[in-house]
Amino acid sequence: MKRNILIMYTDYCPSNSHVERLNNICKGYNIVKANNEREAIKFAEDAEIILGHRYLRQVIPYAKKLKWVQSTGGGFDHLPWELLKENSISLTRVTFSSKIISQHAVMLALALNRRLPNCIDSQKRKIWDKTIYNQLYPRPRIALIIGLGSIGRAIAKVLQAMDIEVWGVKRKKDKESTKVTNRLFVDNTWINEIHKVDFCFLALPNTSSTSNILSEKVLNQMSNKVVIVNIARGELIDLPVLCRLLKEGKIGGAGLDVFNDRKPLEKDSVLWSTPNLIVTPYLSARYSDRGLDLEEYVESQVKKYFSGDVLENIVF
Repeated sequence: MKRNILIMYTDYCPSNSHVERLNNICKGYNIVKANNEREAIKFAEDAEIILGHRYLRQVIPYAKKLKWVQSTGGGFDHLPWELLKENSISLTRVTFSSKIISQHAVMLALALNRRLPNCIDSQKRKIWDKTIYNQLYPRPRIALIIGLGSIGRAIAKVLQAMDIEVWGVKRKKDKESTKVTNRLFVDNTWINEIHKVDFCFLALPNTSSTSNILSEKVLNQMSNKVVIVNIARGELIDLPVLCRLLKEGKIGGAGLDVFNDRKPLEKDSVLWSTPNLIVTPYLSARYSDRGLDLEEYVESQVKKYFSGDVLENIVF
C-alpha cells in the first residue's frame, strides 16, 4: 500500500499546481489534502510526511507511520513537539517570512517614534496639528533585540542599515549573532542597561524561562521614550503593567502583533483604548503572495527529504 503525504496547511489552500509538482517529486506516494479534522485523522493513518500543522495534535495518535512534520510556522512552542520528539518524529519549521516580519516590526517602532498615530488622528479630524512637533521622541540610537534567531537577526540588519546601534540578547554567543550586533548579552546583565534603550524588540519563543521576560520590574526601568515591539509571543510581556505605564506616560509606545494564547483580542480588552499603542492582528508574517513562497519552500524541503539531503530549519 502506498504511503500518504498529508497536506493540512493553516489558513491556506494548496494550489493544484503545487499538488502536481509534489506528485512529480514524490512518485510512489499519495498526495492527500485534509479539508477537515475527520479527513486529517483518516489520511494520517498511512502518512509518512505531514506538510502543515492545522490538525497536528489530533492526528498524532493515529499517525503510526509518521516520520517527518513540516510546520508552516516559525515558532513551535504552540505545537505538540514533546509528543513528536517522544515518537522520534522529525520536526522542521519555516523562516522565509523573517524579512517581512522584521520590516513590520521596525515599521511599528518608527511609526510610534514619529507619532504617526497622532498624525492619522489629526488627518481624520482635518486638523493641522503643529503640537505634534513638541511630542516627537529623540532619534533612535540604541535598539535592543531580545532573541536572535532568524527574525531577530533580520531586524538587526534593518536597524544596522539605518545606522542604529544594535544590542542583542541570546543564550549563547555565536558568529551570526555577533555579526549583526554591536553588543551581545548572554546573561541577564542587559536588564541593568535597559534604561539606555530607545527601541526594544521581542523575537523569542515563549518558554518557562522567557515568559514575562518584560516583567513589571524590567518595564519600570525603561525610558519614558522607549518603544517596545512584540512580534513573538504575547506571554513575554506583563500586559496589564504595560498598559498602565503607557497610560501614565512612563513608556513611550508599544506595537503588538501577538497576544496571550494566540487568540484575537476580546472587544472589551483594554488594549484597544490604551494610548500610544498600535495593535496589528497577527499581521507581521502575512503578505499577499506568501502562499507561493510557502509552496516553493515546502517543495524544496520535500526534494531534500527524498534525496537524502539535510533538511533546513530542523527543530529535532
